[in-house]
Amino acid sequence: MPVTPASGPAGALAAWTADADGFGSNDVAFLETVASILAAALSRRHVEAQLRRQAVHDELTDLPNRVLLQDRLETALARLGRRGGSVAVLFVDVDNFKLINDSLGHTLGDSVVAAIADRLRAAVRSRDTVARFGGDEFVVVGEDADAAVARRLAERIRQELAAPLSIAGKTITVTASIGCATTSDPAASPDSVMADADMAMYEAKRAGKNGVAVFTPELRRRTTDHLETVSGIRRGLEAGEFRLHFQPIVDLTTGRAHGHEALLRWHHPTSGLLLPAQFIDYAETSGLIVPLGRWVLDTGCAQSAAWRRAGRPSKVSMNVSGWQLTGSDIVADVAAALGASGADPADIDLEVTESALISDLDQARSALEGLRELGVGLGLDDFGTGWSSLSQLARLPFDFVKVDRCFVRDLETDQRTAALLESILTLCATLGLDVIVEGVETASQLDHLEDLDVRWVQGFLLGRPVPPALVDSGPPAVLARRP
Repeated sequence: MPVTPASGPAGALAAWTADADGFGSNDVAFLETVASILAAALSRRHVEAQLRRQAVHDELTDLPNRVLLQDRLETALARLGRRGGSVAVLFVDVDNFKLINDSLGHTLGDSVVAAIADRLRAAVRSRDTVARFGGDEFVVVGEDADAAVARRLAERIRQELAAPLSIAGKTITVTASIGCATTSDPAASPDSVMADADMAMYEAKRAGKNGVAVFTPELRRRTTDHLETVSGIRRGLEAGEFRLHFQPIVDLTTGRAHGHEALLRWHHPTSGLLLPAQFIDYAETSGLIVPLGRWVLDTGCAQSAAWRRAGRPSKVSMNVSGWQLTGSDIVADVAAALGASGADPADIDLEVTESALISDLDQARSALEGLRELGVGLGLDDFGTGWSSLSQLARLPFDFVKVDRCFVRDLETDQRTAALLESILTLCATLGLDVIVEGVETASQLDHLEDLDVRWVQGFLLGRPVPPALVDSGPPAVLARRP
């Protein structure tokens, strides 16, 4: 009697008797019923097995999911207590996967994920576990793997993934950032080892992607500092802890301030006054630079309007980050700041660093053209330090350039620096661009700049950044003392 569950034939139920007429119709019916019951039981068992597997495996890649990953990692750590050794966890994150999904569609994106899973299986050892953590993130658990083994395994994975994929007639190249963490402590929790590997992965991302980073206690300290600083910036914005200080930009033809650059300061409740170098990178990597930048625009425009109403020099220059220029609607933000404050657009200059242009030149150009239509001035900051200045200078709608302080620092000791500065001045004059030279700290440097007919200068010699209440509209002391 065949036993046929839903999954297909499973076997036969047989009964035997020495009597040729031993089985009647009732016996046959009974055997058929038993065969049906067996088939139903096998079907149930098959479905249950499938459900159990689906509960611990990823549907797209058939890799272990988070649940099974946790179990495998707990088991690997428990074995450390019995036989020693070490366990490695590798956190693998595909670089720029959102771009693949957005440009090729989610169906093709799923195919890429499945292909990556196959390559991960091929790259690891037979005793290692590869799991899909979610989205484009994967985790490898390696038993009997110290830091050296983990790094070799990570490099093998990175190289395996680097080969182009051929999917639906398209050639796709992917890279991955991989973080490694190892432990020999059987008391370590799966969550803590995973967190360490995750920290290392983000370190690989920060280092430029397509690389491998290994967790260290120093990395944990830096990560903790990063999280605390980001949290502090968010709190500081809400609590009004940020201030703008203003440094004069002096017109040497009049001896007075032509305008002021707004420089951000953080009055931290426990650390005191913090300069941008101590927190601005954290704001950029966390995305908080966008709301922080809006605050600077709002505050700087309001101060410009207040100075104009008081009959004082009202031109204010503010820095714009790459995140603001290409990652938010900077034109709308500036328009809102001008509208709310009543500031004259002609009084507002926005300075953009060259690095902000390189990341997405087309979007940056579009934003700059939109800002130009608002009537604000545009300047290229730190000019002379980047590779694309000359190639882009004539193509972008700048009104002025700010020459980096490195040219002033070496002005008195390096004739080549002086020659370069003179060339920059000639180039900008040809292009119709004004020039501001920053970093002036000595009277001798100022004399050299005057000999070169530099008109606008900025630096500690002429005035340090101060709160708005301390801004003096008179000539800088060093110029006032001159005959």
